[in-house]
Amino acid sequence: MRSYGYRPITKELQRRGVKANHKRVLRLLREDNLLCLRRQAFVRTTDSNHALTVYPNLARGLVPSNINQLWVADITYIRLRREFVYLAVILDLTVAAASAGRSRAISTRNWRSPPYTWLCKRALLNRG
Repeated sequence: MRSYGYRPITKELQRRGVKANHKRVLRLLREDNLLCLRRQAFVRTTDSNHALTVYPNLARGLVPSNINQLWVADITYIRLRREFVYLAVILDLTVAAASAGRSRAISTRNWRSPPYTWLCKRALLNRG
């Protein structure tokens, strides 16, 4: 089904001789919850088409029954106004399932810096 925004509707109304301001058409569409939603562009952040070794998922099908059986980790960057910062999360999956996602988040400006290593060790030692 094709959807129209307020601009084409305003033009069509004006073409038919109805005096309609674009702001009024927009307000009426908004009040009746008839505004079409713009489809956001899909941004692919993973490059799966490479010649690097793809390692198997060793945890597939594993149901951890005790703590320290399955750890997961991820690192990402967060864009700030003037710079990027890295965020690393290390998580014991069994504890996370039992405590609804209790984890330690580690943030530092430069992930190669000694504080990053120190923070990782501290998070692992102080978990729970």
